[in-house]
Amino acid sequence: MIELFDTVGILFPNILIQFTSFLIFVWIMYKVLYGPLQQTLQARRAQIRESLEQAEEMKVQVEQDQAQFEAEVRDRQEEAHRVRQETIRRVADVEEEEMHRAREAAEKVRIDAERDAIMIKETALHEAEHEIAGLVIEATGKVLDRSIDDPEHRRLVDEALEEIRSQTS
Repeated sequence: MIELFDTVGILFPNILIQFTSFLIFVWIMYKVLYGPLQQTLQARRAQIRESLEQAEEMKVQVEQDQAQFEAEVRDRQEEAHRVRQETIRRVADVEEEEMHRAREAAEKVRIDAERDAIMIKETALHEAEHEIAGLVIEATGKVLDRSIDDPEHRRLVDEALEEIRSQTS
């Protein structure tokens, strides 16, 4: 068989040298390229794994933050609703108090008006009594064709007024 290789031009020592050179080349490539390349790929895999873990942690954190935010929004909405209800209640209380004050003021105005009306009526009656008394004295004087002195005049007027008061009461 070696003769066959020799006739074709393939020399066994050359093959052995080439095979040895190839193995040395592969070993050098392994040490120079493949080893560092594997280390770089391992480092990259570890970095990617860490990035994925961080992304997962961030996702969990975002979900927690979102849940917390939603809870805070609900709390703020409930607080706003409570404040709104409290404001409505306070407005109703103030409105009721103002209505009570207005009623009291209206009642006071009514009472004052009644008192003023009574005073005006009494004043008018008193003035009318004096006017009537004067007219009665004048008429009496004309009927009697004489003058009545002042004390007698007052006595007669007072008697007439008492009689009128007793009849109207």
